[in-house]
Amino acid sequence: MGDVSSSQERTRAEIAEYLREFADELDSGDARSSKGIDEPGRSGDSAPAERTDDGGKVTIVAGNESATINPPETLTFDVEVATDSSLLEGGGTERSATFSLRWNEDHVEEDDELDVR
Repeated sequence: MGDVSSSQERTRAEIAEYLREFADELDSGDARSSKGIDEPGRSGDSAPAERTDDGGKVTIVAGNESATINPPETLTFDVEVATDSSLLEGGGTERSATFSLRWNEDHVEEDDELDVR
């Protein structure tokens, strides 16, 4: 299977829906309903879930460290699936999936905080 890379402008709601579907598939092991990055949040003809608030800060906690971010409504969503073959080290082939959100921090307004743990 080859490497995959995509970068697209998406709303926070579309990205959240895409990541929810990815997490559901990861949890259930059901790859039959995989969604492509070109259609995040799409299932047949249904529209993605509507966001009911104005967004806000998100605090990411990992162990004893945390970081608070405040992404705008629309940002760049990157998805990359890569294969790393370490033939010289004899370790075989390793696959990785990376999700990245990018935005210009200078254009973000202050909002309420949401704590993710």
